[in-house]
Amino acid sequence: MPTLLAIDVLLIAACAWLAIGLAGLAAPRNLHFISKILFPLGALVGVLAGLTSLRFLGAGPEVAVLAIGLPDLPFHLRLDNLAAVFVLLLGFAAAGISIFAAGYFRKGEGTAPGLMCLQYHFFLASMLMVLLADDAYAFMVAGAPATVASLWPIEGTTASLFAQHFYDALAAGQTLAQAHQAATRLMKARLPSPRDWAAMVVCGAGNQSLGAGNA
Repeated sequence: MPTLLAIDVLLIAACAWLAIGLAGLAAPRNLHFISKILFPLGALVGVLAGLTSLRFLGAGPEVAVLAIGLPDLPFHLRLDNLAAVFVLLLGFAAAGISIFAAGYFRKGEGTAPGLMCLQYHFFLASMLMVLLADDAYAFMVAGAPATVASLWPIEGTTASLFAQHFYDALAAGQTLAQAHQAATRLMKARLPSPRDWAAMVVCGAGNQSLGAGNA
């Protein structure tokens, strides 16, 4: 029986994450099934990916071609030392996050755990494929699902409330940073759940003109 290459093991890990995510839809409200079985399984897959990459470091590049996608345009994948370092980080980080996050599920609160399980493991599988992609087509196809899976939904009323506070502050003569800070503080005061205002804080994190207003 031929020995599996490291890149083959990582492809199996990506498929396993996808399977775990889809399994969450079988019982989306079953808290015990999601938090005690599926998320720990996802953590084990992360450990597998991390250990596989750690063992690969120092070896020669490995390539694979997946006969999926457009006709005459398959996915080209490559595992080298640089990719292995990032896969190692992804795998071990996913293992820790999976165990830590599973303890935060609460019965009857928020989005169905099965849906979060799908989004989370779908993101991990897509991100792993992004790190292995060896052509632009594979990179874009793998990256798009990762982006969609990590989107943060914000209710329209919440976004409107933030915009109202922000533009009122601008109209009063405040700078962008000051207006962002004032709107964020008002959102925190009126909406105690971070789910409603944390995304507004992040929206200015990469903008130097708003950086002073994120406190």
